[in-house]
Amino acid sequence: MREKIQVACDVQPMIEPKKTGIGWVANELFGQLQKNDEFALTAQAFTWNEDLRSKMATLAETGVTAEPCNWFHVRLYKIIWPFIPLSYRLFFRSRPEVQIFFNNYLPPGTAGKTLLMVHDMAVFAYPLTLSWRTKYMLGMMLRKSTKRADHLLTVSEFSKREMVSYLKLDPEQITVVPNGVDFSRFHTGYSKEAIASVTRKLGIEGDYFLYLGTLEPRKNIPRLIEAYALLQKKLEKVPRLVLAGRKGWLYESIFERVQALGLQKDVLFAGYVSDEDTPPLMAGAKAFVFPSLYEGFGMPPLEAMACGTPVIVANTASLPEVVGESGLYVDPFDIGSMVEAMERIVLDAELCRQVSASGMEHASHFTWENSGKILASVCRTMAKKGRP
Repeated sequence: MREKIQVACDVQPMIEPKKTGIGWVANELFGQLQKNDEFALTAQAFTWNEDLRSKMATLAETGVTAEPCNWFHVRLYKIIWPFIPLSYRLFFRSRPEVQIFFNNYLPPGTAGKTLLMVHDMAVFAYPLTLSWRTKYMLGMMLRKSTKRADHLLTVSEFSKREMVSYLKLDPEQITVVPNGVDFSRFHTGYSKEAIASVTRKLGIEGDYFLYLGTLEPRKNIPRLIEAYALLQKKLEKVPRLVLAGRKGWLYESIFERVQALGLQKDVLFAGYVSDEDTPPLMAGAKAFVFPSLYEGFGMPPLEAMACGTPVIVANTASLPEVVGESGLYVDPFDIGSMVEAMERIVLDAELCRQVSASGMEHASHFTWENSGKILASVCRTMAKKGRP
C-alpha cells in the first residue's frame, strides 16, 4: 500500500471569528485535501482562547490530526518573526513532507517543502489605501515569505502577473489555484421567506443594491456612495444601498461621505453578516455592486452570480477574468458609469434576467473540486522533491 503524503496546513484563517474571504478559501481547499486519500493532514493553529480550542477540537473530529499551540498568540508571533527569526517549529513539532500556508505569510523554521498562497499585491499596487504601519509590515512579510517558500500559489492569472512584476519572481515558481463557489451555500434555491427573514433581521425593507466586503478605501465605496446619490436625483424610486462587511483600515471616510450627502436613511450599514445569512442576502438583492479598485480574485461577485443576482463590477484587476462576459462593467474612477449601470438595473427587467442567467452559467465553472485537484498535484510534486 502506498504511503500517504504527510501535509500540514496553517488553519488559523479557518478558525478565527468573523471569517474573511481568505478564511473561506483556506476552509474549502483544506476540505478538498481531506477528501483525497493520498494525504494525511495535520491542522496547525495558535489557540489562545477557548473558542479557538473548541474549533480545533471540532476539526479533529473530522479525521485530521490537530496540532494546536495553546500558549502563544498568533498576532504576537506575526510581530516578532519578521525581525527575530523565531522558529515555527518551536510551536509546532510535527515534521510534514509538505507545509501549506494560506494567508500571505510564511514564518521561518518550518518543516518540509513549503507552499505559500498569496492572494494579491494590493500593498504594492495601492499603497495609499493602507495605513503606513500595515503597508510596512505587509510589504516586509510578503518579500521575506515569498523568498522563503519552495513554491507559491495564487488565485488568478492576474495576481500571478502582479507577483512576477512587483516581487521579480520566476513565473514557473507560481501555480494558479482559482477560487471556487460552494454551491451548497450559494444557489438560487432560497425561498422568499428565507430571504425576508434575513432582510428583516438586518432592517432592510424593499429592493436593495448590495455591496458585501471589507469597508476600506481599496473597495472604492465612497465613489459608489456618490454614484448612488446622483442616481437618486435621476430616478423617482431607487432601491436602498446596503453596505455589508466589517470595518477595515481607514474606513471613516465611508461613513463621513454618507453623512455629507445626507443619505443616512437610504444607505444601510449592515455590519458583518454571518455565514448563514450571506447567501440569502445576496440572493435577494436587486444587484450586487462591487466597484473595487483592486482585487486578486473577487469572490463576492462570483458568489452573487451563483445566487442568480446580476453583478456590477469594476473593469480592472482580476474582475474581468473572474466575471467574464456575465456582468455589467464600470470604470471604478468614473462615477457616471456607476450611475448608468445601476440605472439600467432599475429600469430594464429583461437586462436583469439576461445578466442573471449568464452569471449563473458562468459561475458554475468555478468549482472547488477543480481547485483541489490543482493543489493536490502541487503537493505531490513537492513531496517527490523532498523524498530521497
